[in-house]
Amino acid sequence: MGDVEAIVIGAGCGGLSAGALLASQGRRVLVLEQSDAVGGCASSFQREGYTFDVGASVFEVLESLRRTLAALGTTLQDELSLIPCDPTVAVALRDGQRITFPASPGGIVEALAAVSVEDARNWGRYAAYCADLYEVLLDTVYSQPVSTLADLLRILRRRPRMVRYLPSFLTSYQALLARHFTDRAQQCFAFQALTMGLPPELLPGIYAFLPYGQLQGPWYPRGGMIRIPKALQRVGERHGMTLQLRTPVRKVLVERQRAIGVVLADGTEVRSDVVVSILNAKTLYQQLIGADHLPGIVRRGVRSYRYDNALPVVFLGGRPDTAAGGASHLPGAHPGGDQPLVAGPRAAAHPTPAVRNARLADLQRSLARPRREACADRAAGRHLPWRRLGRPQGPVHH
Repeated sequence: MGDVEAIVIGAGCGGLSAGALLASQGRRVLVLEQSDAVGGCASSFQREGYTFDVGASVFEVLESLRRTLAALGTTLQDELSLIPCDPTVAVALRDGQRITFPASPGGIVEALAAVSVEDARNWGRYAAYCADLYEVLLDTVYSQPVSTLADLLRILRRRPRMVRYLPSFLTSYQALLARHFTDRAQQCFAFQALTMGLPPELLPGIYAFLPYGQLQGPWYPRGGMIRIPKALQRVGERHGMTLQLRTPVRKVLVERQRAIGVVLADGTEVRSDVVVSILNAKTLYQQLIGADHLPGIVRRGVRSYRYDNALPVVFLGGRPDTAAGGASHLPGAHPGGDQPLVAGPRAAAHPTPAVRNARLADLQRSLARPRREACADRAAGRHLPWRRLGRPQGPVHH
Protein backbone atom coordinates (compact mmCIF):
# COMPACT_ATOMS: atom_id res chain seq x y z
CA MET A 1 0.00 0.00 0.00
CA GLY A 2 1.26 3.47 -0.87
CA ASP A 3 1.48 6.65 1.18
CA VAL A 4 -2.12 7.31 0.13
CA GLU A 5 -4.64 5.12 -1.64
CA ALA A 6 -5.46 7.56 -4.45
CA ILE A 7 -3.76 10.62 -5.95
CA VAL A 8 -5.67 13.02 -8.17
CA ILE A 9 -3.67 15.47 -10.31
CA GLY A 10 -5.65 18.65 -10.87
CA ALA A 11 -8.39 20.32 -8.83
CA GLY A 12 -10.81 21.30 -11.56
CA CYS A 13 -14.37 20.06 -11.34
CA GLY A 14 -13.35 16.68 -12.76
CA GLY A 15 -10.49 16.18 -10.33
CA LEU A 16 -12.51 17.30 -7.32
CA SER A 17 -15.40 15.04 -8.35
CA ALA A 18 -13.05 12.07 -8.71
CA GLY A 19 -11.33 12.83 -5.41
CA ALA A 20 -14.61 13.24 -3.55
CA LEU A 21 -16.08 10.02 -4.98
CA LEU A 22 -12.93 8.04 -4.15
CA ALA A 23 -12.91 9.47 -0.63
CA SER A 24 -16.58 8.54 -0.19
CA GLN A 25 -15.52 4.92 -0.78
CA GLY A 26 -13.30 5.14 2.28
CA ARG A 27 -10.00 5.69 0.46
CA ARG A 28 -7.26 8.04 1.61
CA VAL A 29 -7.25 10.58 -1.23
CA LEU A 30 -4.78 13.36 -2.00
CA VAL A 31 -5.71 15.97 -4.64
CA LEU A 32 -2.76 17.98 -5.98
CA GLU A 33 -3.24 21.36 -7.68
CA GLN A 34 -0.40 23.49 -9.06
CA SER A 35 -2.22 26.84 -8.78
CA ASP A 36 -3.41 28.66 -5.69
CA ALA A 37 -7.13 28.03 -6.32
CA VAL A 38 -9.46 25.20 -7.26
CA GLY A 39 -11.79 25.20 -10.22
CA GLY A 40 -9.70 25.17 -13.38
CA CYS A 41 -11.86 26.64 -16.16
CA ALA A 42 -14.75 27.01 -13.68
CA SER A 43 -12.91 29.35 -11.35
CA SER A 44 -13.62 33.02 -10.60
CA PHE A 45 -11.81 36.05 -9.23
CA GLN A 46 -12.96 39.36 -7.74
CA ARG A 47 -11.88 42.92 -8.50
CA GLU A 48 -13.41 46.14 -7.15
CA GLY A 49 -16.67 44.50 -6.17
CA TYR A 50 -17.14 42.51 -9.39
CA THR A 51 -16.89 38.74 -9.77
CA PHE A 52 -15.32 37.56 -13.03
CA ASP A 53 -15.52 33.99 -14.31
CA VAL A 54 -12.30 32.96 -16.05
CA GLY A 55 -13.81 30.23 -18.24
CA ALA A 56 -17.27 28.76 -17.95
CA SER A 57 -19.90 31.43 -17.33
CA VAL A 58 -23.15 29.48 -16.96
CA PHE A 59 -24.16 25.97 -15.94
CA GLU A 60 -26.55 24.46 -18.43
CA VAL A 61 -27.43 20.81 -17.74
CA LEU A 62 -27.73 20.07 -14.04
CA GLU A 63 -28.20 16.32 -14.12
CA SER A 64 -24.52 15.33 -14.16
CA LEU A 65 -23.74 17.41 -11.05
CA ARG A 66 -26.98 16.32 -9.42
CA ARG A 67 -25.98 12.66 -9.84
CA THR A 68 -22.46 13.28 -8.56
CA LEU A 69 -23.70 15.02 -5.41
CA ALA A 70 -26.30 12.29 -4.85
CA ALA A 71 -23.52 9.69 -4.98
CA LEU A 72 -21.73 11.77 -2.35
CA GLY A 73 -24.75 11.73 -0.05
CA THR A 74 -25.95 15.29 -0.58
CA THR A 75 -28.10 17.33 -2.96
CA LEU A 76 -27.71 20.18 -5.40
CA GLN A 77 -30.11 22.31 -3.37
CA ASP A 78 -28.09 21.79 -0.18
CA GLU A 79 -24.75 22.69 -1.75
CA LEU A 80 -25.46 25.48 -4.26
CA SER A 81 -27.71 28.49 -4.71
CA LEU A 82 -28.53 28.66 -8.42
CA ILE A 83 -30.05 31.64 -10.22
CA PRO A 84 -32.00 30.94 -13.44
CA CYS A 85 -30.84 32.84 -16.52
CA ASP A 86 -33.82 34.12 -18.45
CA PRO A 87 -33.71 34.95 -21.31
CA THR A 88 -31.02 32.46 -22.22
CA VAL A 89 -29.49 33.95 -25.34
CA ALA A 90 -30.03 36.56 -28.05
CA VAL A 91 -28.75 36.15 -31.60
CA ALA A 92 -28.58 38.29 -34.73
CA LEU A 93 -29.25 36.57 -38.04
CA ARG A 94 -27.49 37.48 -41.28
CA ASP A 95 -30.34 39.72 -42.39
CA GLY A 96 -30.22 41.67 -39.11
CA GLN A 97 -33.23 40.05 -37.45
CA ARG A 98 -32.65 39.60 -33.72
CA ILE A 99 -34.13 36.69 -31.81
CA THR A 100 -34.24 36.41 -28.01
CA PHE A 101 -34.86 32.96 -26.55
CA PRO A 102 -36.60 32.70 -23.17
CA ALA A 103 -35.96 29.82 -20.78
CA SER A 104 -39.20 27.90 -21.34
CA PRO A 105 -40.23 25.26 -23.91
CA GLY A 106 -43.22 27.32 -25.02
CA GLY A 107 -41.12 30.47 -25.27
CA ILE A 108 -38.49 28.70 -27.37
CA VAL A 109 -41.14 27.52 -29.83
CA GLU A 110 -42.62 31.01 -30.01
CA ALA A 111 -39.18 32.54 -30.65
CA LEU A 112 -38.44 30.00 -33.38
CA ALA A 113 -41.78 30.74 -34.99
CA ALA A 114 -40.46 34.24 -35.68
CA VAL A 115 -37.66 32.57 -37.62
CA SER A 116 -39.62 29.80 -39.34
CA VAL A 117 -42.91 28.05 -38.61
CA GLU A 118 -41.32 24.82 -39.81
CA ASP A 119 -38.47 25.18 -37.30
CA ALA A 120 -40.94 25.87 -34.50
CA ARG A 121 -42.74 22.61 -35.34
CA ASN A 122 -39.46 20.69 -35.46
CA TRP A 123 -38.23 21.90 -32.06
CA GLY A 124 -40.26 19.26 -30.18
CA ARG A 125 -38.75 16.43 -32.24
CA TYR A 126 -35.24 17.80 -31.76
CA ALA A 127 -35.76 18.34 -28.01
CA ALA A 128 -37.05 14.79 -27.54
CA TYR A 129 -34.03 13.44 -29.42
CA CYS A 130 -31.59 15.48 -27.33
CA ALA A 131 -33.24 14.65 -24.00
CA ASP A 132 -32.97 10.93 -24.70
CA LEU A 133 -29.45 11.29 -26.11
CA TYR A 134 -28.21 13.09 -23.01
CA GLU A 135 -29.80 10.53 -20.68
CA VAL A 136 -28.14 7.71 -22.63
CA LEU A 137 -24.76 9.50 -22.55
CA LEU A 138 -25.00 9.99 -18.79
CA ASP A 139 -25.68 6.29 -18.33
CA THR A 140 -22.90 5.16 -20.68
CA VAL A 141 -19.85 7.04 -21.97
CA TYR A 142 -20.13 9.85 -19.40
CA SER A 143 -20.06 7.46 -16.45
CA GLN A 144 -18.25 4.33 -17.66
CA PRO A 145 -14.78 3.83 -19.17
CA VAL A 146 -14.64 3.31 -22.94
CA SER A 147 -10.94 2.59 -23.36
CA THR A 148 -11.27 -0.45 -25.61
CA LEU A 149 -13.66 -1.96 -28.13
CA ALA A 150 -14.56 -4.52 -25.46
CA ASP A 151 -15.66 -1.66 -23.17
CA LEU A 152 -17.91 -0.28 -25.92
CA LEU A 153 -19.46 -3.68 -26.63
CA ARG A 154 -20.10 -4.16 -22.91
CA ILE A 155 -21.90 -0.80 -22.77
CA LEU A 156 -24.00 -1.67 -25.83
CA ARG A 157 -25.08 -4.95 -24.24
CA ARG A 158 -26.10 -3.20 -21.04
CA ARG A 159 -27.64 -0.14 -22.73
CA PRO A 160 -28.95 -1.18 -26.16
CA ARG A 161 -30.50 2.30 -26.61
CA MET A 162 -26.95 3.51 -27.20
CA VAL A 163 -26.99 1.79 -30.62
CA ARG A 164 -29.44 4.42 -31.88
CA TYR A 165 -26.92 7.20 -31.23
CA LEU A 166 -23.74 5.59 -32.57
CA PRO A 167 -24.18 7.36 -35.95
CA SER A 168 -24.00 10.68 -34.08
CA PHE A 169 -20.32 9.96 -33.35
CA LEU A 170 -19.66 9.67 -37.09
CA THR A 171 -21.44 12.79 -38.31
CA SER A 172 -20.97 16.47 -37.53
CA TYR A 173 -22.80 18.91 -35.29
CA GLN A 174 -23.71 20.90 -38.40
CA ALA A 175 -25.11 17.86 -40.23
CA LEU A 176 -27.21 16.75 -37.28
CA LEU A 177 -28.74 20.22 -36.82
CA ALA A 178 -29.49 20.29 -40.55
CA ARG A 179 -31.66 17.21 -40.14
CA HIS A 180 -33.98 19.16 -37.87
CA PHE A 181 -33.80 22.83 -38.85
CA THR A 182 -33.63 25.21 -41.77
CA ASP A 183 -30.63 27.41 -42.42
CA ARG A 184 -32.07 30.33 -40.44
CA ALA A 185 -32.54 28.27 -37.29
CA GLN A 186 -29.10 26.77 -37.74
CA GLN A 187 -27.74 30.31 -37.57
CA CYS A 188 -29.31 30.57 -34.12
CA PHE A 189 -27.72 27.33 -32.89
CA ALA A 190 -24.33 27.24 -34.62
CA PHE A 191 -22.29 29.27 -32.14
CA GLN A 192 -22.68 26.81 -29.25
CA ALA A 193 -20.27 24.51 -31.09
CA LEU A 194 -17.51 27.04 -30.56
CA THR A 195 -17.68 26.50 -26.80
CA MET A 196 -16.12 23.09 -27.54
CA GLY A 197 -13.33 24.73 -29.56
CA LEU A 198 -14.40 23.67 -33.05
CA PRO A 199 -16.68 25.06 -35.77
CA PRO A 200 -20.02 23.29 -36.32
CA GLU A 201 -18.84 21.40 -39.39
CA LEU A 202 -15.90 19.83 -37.50
CA LEU A 203 -17.48 19.14 -34.10
CA PRO A 204 -18.83 15.57 -33.70
CA GLY A 205 -22.60 15.28 -33.90
CA ILE A 206 -22.81 13.81 -30.42
CA TYR A 207 -22.56 17.40 -29.12
CA ALA A 208 -25.68 18.52 -30.96
CA PHE A 209 -27.55 18.55 -27.65
CA LEU A 210 -25.72 21.78 -26.68
CA PRO A 211 -28.41 24.20 -27.98
CA TYR A 212 -31.05 22.10 -26.27
CA GLY A 213 -29.17 22.23 -22.98
CA GLN A 214 -28.66 25.97 -23.18
CA LEU A 215 -32.16 26.90 -24.27
CA GLN A 216 -33.79 24.67 -21.66
CA GLY A 217 -32.51 27.22 -19.20
CA PRO A 218 -28.96 27.80 -17.99
CA TRP A 219 -28.22 28.56 -14.36
CA TYR A 220 -25.68 30.74 -12.60
CA PRO A 221 -24.28 29.89 -9.15
CA ARG A 222 -24.76 32.77 -6.74
CA GLY A 223 -21.25 34.09 -6.05
CA GLY A 224 -19.69 32.99 -9.34
CA MET A 225 -18.79 29.75 -11.13
CA ILE A 226 -16.18 29.09 -8.45
CA ARG A 227 -19.04 27.99 -6.19
CA ILE A 228 -19.36 24.72 -8.11
CA PRO A 229 -15.78 23.47 -7.52
CA LYS A 230 -15.91 24.91 -4.00
CA ALA A 231 -18.99 22.77 -3.32
CA LEU A 232 -17.21 19.66 -4.64
CA GLN A 233 -14.17 20.50 -2.50
CA ARG A 234 -16.34 20.98 0.59
CA VAL A 235 -18.19 17.68 0.11
CA GLY A 236 -14.97 15.81 -0.66
CA GLU A 237 -13.30 17.13 2.49
CA ARG A 238 -16.30 16.01 4.51
CA HIS A 239 -15.49 12.50 3.27
CA GLY A 240 -11.82 12.87 4.23
CA MET A 241 -10.32 14.05 0.92
CA THR A 242 -7.10 16.10 1.30
CA LEU A 243 -6.37 18.99 -1.05
CA GLN A 244 -2.94 20.59 -1.54
CA LEU A 245 -2.70 23.80 -3.54
CA ARG A 246 0.52 25.23 -5.04
CA THR A 247 1.79 21.68 -5.46
CA PRO A 248 2.90 20.99 -9.05
CA VAL A 249 3.50 17.39 -10.10
CA ARG A 250 6.77 16.88 -12.00
CA LYS A 251 6.49 13.21 -12.86
CA VAL A 252 4.18 10.20 -12.67
CA LEU A 253 6.00 7.15 -11.34
CA VAL A 254 5.47 4.06 -13.50
CA GLU A 255 6.41 0.49 -12.67
CA ARG A 256 5.54 -2.52 -14.84
CA GLN A 257 3.21 -0.37 -16.92
CA ARG A 258 1.26 0.80 -13.89
CA ALA A 259 1.21 4.23 -12.26
CA ILE A 260 2.39 3.85 -8.67
CA GLY A 261 2.69 7.45 -7.52
CA VAL A 262 4.04 10.90 -8.38
CA VAL A 263 7.10 13.07 -7.91
CA LEU A 264 6.34 16.64 -6.85
CA ALA A 265 8.18 19.73 -8.09
CA ASP A 266 10.25 19.82 -4.89
CA GLY A 267 11.38 16.22 -5.42
CA THR A 268 9.05 14.60 -2.89
CA GLU A 269 7.79 11.15 -3.90
CA VAL A 270 4.25 10.17 -2.98
CA ARG A 271 3.25 6.55 -3.58
CA SER A 272 -0.32 5.56 -4.28
CA ASP A 273 -2.44 2.59 -5.32
CA VAL A 274 -4.38 4.72 -7.84
CA VAL A 275 -3.35 7.80 -9.84
CA VAL A 276 -6.01 9.89 -11.57
CA SER A 277 -5.15 12.84 -13.81
CA ILE A 278 -7.32 15.53 -15.40
CA LEU A 279 -4.43 17.15 -17.24
CA ASN A 280 -4.49 17.40 -21.02
CA ALA A 281 -3.13 14.33 -22.77
CA LYS A 282 -0.03 15.99 -24.21
CA THR A 283 1.20 17.22 -20.84
CA LEU A 284 0.33 14.00 -19.03
CA TYR A 285 1.76 11.45 -21.45
CA GLN A 286 4.72 13.32 -22.89
CA GLN A 287 5.96 15.25 -19.86
CA LEU A 288 4.76 13.48 -16.73
CA ILE A 289 4.71 9.84 -17.86
CA GLY A 290 7.22 9.84 -20.73
CA ALA A 291 7.18 8.26 -24.16
CA ASP A 292 9.20 5.23 -22.99
CA HIS A 293 6.18 3.98 -21.06
CA LEU A 294 3.70 4.37 -23.93
CA PRO A 295 2.71 1.94 -26.71
CA GLY A 296 3.62 3.15 -30.19
CA ILE A 297 0.06 3.93 -31.21
CA VAL A 298 -0.38 6.12 -28.11
CA ARG A 299 2.88 7.97 -28.77
CA ARG A 300 1.80 8.74 -32.32
CA GLY A 301 -1.67 9.81 -31.18
CA VAL A 302 -0.36 12.16 -28.51
CA ARG A 303 2.20 13.67 -30.89
CA SER A 304 -0.61 14.46 -33.33
CA TYR A 305 -2.26 16.81 -30.80
CA ARG A 306 -1.54 20.44 -31.57
CA TYR A 307 -2.15 23.27 -29.14
CA ASP A 308 -4.11 26.25 -30.34
CA ASN A 309 -2.82 29.80 -29.99
CA ALA A 310 -3.08 31.38 -26.56
CA LEU A 311 -5.61 34.19 -26.41
CA PRO A 312 -5.69 37.39 -24.38
CA VAL A 313 -8.92 37.89 -22.45
CA VAL A 314 -10.24 41.26 -21.32
CA PHE A 315 -12.67 41.27 -18.38
CA LEU A 316 -15.10 44.18 -18.19
CA GLY A 317 -17.27 44.96 -15.17
CA GLY A 318 -20.33 47.15 -15.39
CA ARG A 319 -24.01 47.45 -14.67
CA PRO A 320 -26.16 45.58 -17.22
CA ASP A 321 -28.54 47.55 -19.42
CA THR A 322 -31.94 46.47 -18.19
CA ALA A 323 -33.52 47.98 -21.30
CA ALA A 324 -31.83 45.23 -23.31
CA GLY A 325 -34.34 42.74 -21.92
CA GLY A 326 -31.86 40.83 -19.80
CA ALA A 327 -29.36 39.96 -22.52
CA SER A 328 -25.77 41.19 -22.58
CA HIS A 329 -25.02 42.25 -26.16
CA LEU A 330 -21.46 41.70 -27.28
CA PRO A 331 -19.96 41.86 -30.77
CA GLY A 332 -18.69 38.64 -32.27
CA ALA A 333 -18.33 36.83 -35.58
CA HIS A 334 -21.38 34.83 -36.55
CA PRO A 335 -20.54 31.33 -37.80
CA GLY A 336 -22.68 31.86 -40.88
CA GLY A 337 -22.52 35.50 -41.89
CA ASP A 338 -21.25 39.02 -41.50
CA GLN A 339 -23.75 40.20 -38.89
CA PRO A 340 -22.48 40.41 -35.32
CA LEU A 341 -23.51 37.64 -33.00
CA VAL A 342 -24.96 38.95 -29.75
CA ALA A 343 -25.19 36.61 -26.86
CA GLY A 344 -24.99 36.65 -23.13
CA PRO A 345 -27.09 34.51 -20.87
CA ARG A 346 -26.80 36.19 -17.50
CA ALA A 347 -28.38 35.76 -14.14
CA ALA A 348 -31.14 38.10 -13.10
CA ALA A 349 -30.14 40.31 -10.16
CA HIS A 350 -26.46 39.56 -10.73
CA PRO A 351 -24.43 42.77 -11.16
CA THR A 352 -22.04 41.52 -13.83
CA PRO A 353 -23.24 40.18 -17.19
CA ALA A 354 -21.67 36.93 -18.30
CA VAL A 355 -19.19 37.59 -21.09
CA ARG A 356 -19.17 34.66 -23.49
CA ASN A 357 -18.83 35.37 -27.16
CA ALA A 358 -16.39 38.27 -27.22
CA ARG A 359 -13.77 35.64 -26.51
CA LEU A 360 -15.18 33.24 -29.11
CA ALA A 361 -14.87 35.88 -31.80
CA ASP A 362 -11.16 36.13 -31.03
CA LEU A 363 -10.95 32.34 -31.04
CA GLN A 364 -12.34 32.14 -34.56
CA ARG A 365 -9.86 34.67 -35.87
CA SER A 366 -6.92 33.15 -34.03
CA LEU A 367 -7.44 29.78 -35.71
CA ALA A 368 -6.47 31.19 -39.08
CA ARG A 369 -4.87 34.60 -38.77
CA PRO A 370 -1.73 36.13 -37.25
CA ARG A 371 -2.33 37.85 -33.93
CA ARG A 372 -1.61 41.33 -35.35
CA GLU A 373 -4.24 40.93 -38.08
CA ALA A 374 -6.79 39.53 -35.64
CA CYS A 375 -6.38 42.54 -33.38
CA ALA A 376 -6.64 44.93 -36.33
CA ASP A 377 -9.89 43.31 -37.42
CA ARG A 378 -11.33 43.65 -33.95
CA ALA A 379 -10.22 47.26 -33.60
CA ALA A 380 -11.74 48.14 -36.97
CA GLY A 381 -15.03 46.61 -35.89
CA ARG A 382 -15.19 44.17 -38.78
CA HIS A 383 -17.03 40.85 -38.34
CA LEU A 384 -15.71 37.99 -40.42
CA PRO A 385 -17.99 35.21 -41.73
CA TRP A 386 -16.95 31.77 -40.52
CA ARG A 387 -16.48 30.29 -44.00
CA ARG A 388 -13.68 32.77 -44.74
CA LEU A 389 -11.72 31.54 -41.74
CA GLY A 390 -9.33 28.63 -41.93
CA ARG A 391 -10.07 25.39 -40.15
CA PRO A 392 -8.11 24.46 -37.04
CA GLN A 393 -5.58 21.70 -37.54
CA GLY A 394 -6.15 19.38 -34.61
CA PRO A 395 -8.02 19.87 -31.34
CA VAL A 396 -8.29 23.24 -29.67
CA HIS A 397 -7.18 23.43 -26.04
CA HIS A 398 -8.41 26.21 -23.74
